[in-house]
Amino acid sequence: MREDVEVFLSNAAKHFLREGIYDLAAFHIEQALQLYTKYILAKELGYFPKNP
Repeated sequence: MREDVEVFLSNAAKHFLREGIYDLAAFHIEQALQLYTKYILAKELGYFPKNP
């Protein structure tokens, strides 16, 4: 599972963490986690729910 998260964690997030720009790093990490969640839902359910 760690490898899957690495795929979704963007290079931008890693860059901002290295540079100490934590607010932008947190934003990119949040985006990566949302994408990963959608990936898991699509993988397990075949789809993910969308807001109307």
